[in-house]
Amino acid sequence: MKLKLLITSLIIAISLSTFAQQKDTLYFNIDGRDTTAAHAAFYRVRTRQGAGWQVTDYSLNHKPQMTGAFSDDSCKIRQGEWIGYYHNGQIAGDVVYENDKQVSGKFFNDDGSKNKKVKEFIRESEYPGGAAQWLRYLNKTLKYPDNAFKNEIEGTVVVQFIVDEDGNPVSIKVIKPVNAELDAEAVRVISESKDWVPAVYGGRVVKSYKRQPIVFKLPKS
Repeated sequence: MKLKLLITSLIIAISLSTFAQQKDTLYFNIDGRDTTAAHAAFYRVRTRQGAGWQVTDYSLNHKPQMTGAFSDDSCKIRQGEWIGYYHNGQIAGDVVYENDKQVSGKFFNDDGSKNKKVKEFIRESEYPGGAAQWLRYLNKTLKYPDNAFKNEIEGTVVVQFIVDEDGNPVSIKVIKPVNAELDAEAVRVISESKDWVPAVYGGRVVKSYKRQPIVFKLPKS
């Protein structure tokens, strides 16, 4: 009986040790979506920590970009201290999360001086005023090209672009065309948008990729 209990305890101990040491590598594309190593923009090494994970994100040249812990298995809820880094190794941000809410933080420039412009550890780029103002801008600025209107050409043009570190839309291109005139108008509208709030990743301002569908639909008679 004692031998049986000893074997059972040993199996449980091995199982717990294996679970605790679980470690893997994930790869992400420029949009932050899962991908393969060949198409990755950065990668994440994660180690099982209780019910969650301790993670470190690396650039493709293997320099750490950000490290911290998630309290859940799906890596959605940040918990505890998170640290972000510049490419030179300098700390960009040192913050504390409680249940995915940032409760404190210090931010720095790449020379080590305090950065008073950044307040958030993670932030997606957005148009000034948010989604509502972006939609208002599109509706106000978009013009139906005359020839497309006369020929009753409709469709949805999808445009991809980058919001750079200064908040400018750059590298604008059509990834789902409809018609030359509609495509050109969609690009014009994106290019004339200004003063975006740039993205922040790990406490440092970064460029971010956006996709925007532009709908051209004729009014019903």
